[in-house]
Amino acid sequence: MSKEEKQLYLRESIMNDGLDTEKFINFMESDPERGADLDQYDLSEIKNVIQIERRKSTRSKLPLG
Repeated sequence: MSKEEKQLYLRESIMNDGLDTEKFINFMESDPERGADLDQYDLSEIKNVIQIERRKSTRSKLPLG
C-alpha cells in the first residue's frame, strides 16, 4: 500500500471518529525506530493504532460513575 493510501485511510479514520490528531501523531512519534514515517508501517499496524485510539477516546467520554 502506498504512503498516500495510508495517509488517506488515516485522515478518513481520524476525522470520521473525531480522534485527536495531535495525540495520534505523538503516539506514532513515540516509536524511537520508526517515528511517524508511514513508510515504516503496514496497514494492519496503522489500523491497530487507530483501534487503540478509538478505545481510549471512547473510555474518556464515558460518564464517571
